[in-house]
Amino acid sequence: MEQTEKIFPKCDDLTKPIPVGTILSLPFFIPSYQRGYRWEEQQIKDLLKDLDEFDIKDEIYCIQPIVVKWNKDEKKWNLVDGQQRITSIALLIRYFNSFVNNPRNPDPVPKIYYETRPKSSDFLNTIDVDDKNGLVINTEYSINSNIDFKYMARVYKAIFEWFNEKKEKNPLFSESEIKD
Repeated sequence: MEQTEKIFPKCDDLTKPIPVGTILSLPFFIPSYQRGYRWEEQQIKDLLKDLDEFDIKDEIYCIQPIVVKWNKDEKKWNLVDGQQRITSIALLIRYFNSFVNNPRNPDPVPKIYYETRPKSSDFLNTIDVDDKNGLVINTEYSINSNIDFKYMARVYKAIFEWFNEKKEKNPLFSESEIKD
């Protein structure tokens, strides 16, 4: 309980919404019983469309619950449910980080450690896209060397394409909007 109190000191009820900024600061551990990352392009496009249509006047945007349990041995939060969503959000944040320089927190991608797929963490933190041809690249790992890498690369490319489509439809839409 001590770790919970440090991270969520003002929460009387941990079933209430928690800000994304708080979630981004948590170290997650994906236990071996969790399946690999398998989101498809359509799922990330649906999330992006939903975020795009969200009315800021509604004050709060909620995703499905994320279920965690403190792992004393790993000193991380076991992600019991929500691994697909957290990984997808990490890919989206990774994309934002590719053009936003945030001096306060240069690497705000959630820290995700995969028990049976440790290289997936590294891949997630080093994925990029070539702006000229739209190809997903990773200087550390071959995208075809791991099934998780393939799915992460597909979703990352879908994020890139979604934002490029927005820019084509609306020349005023740009990365500067995201920076703000």
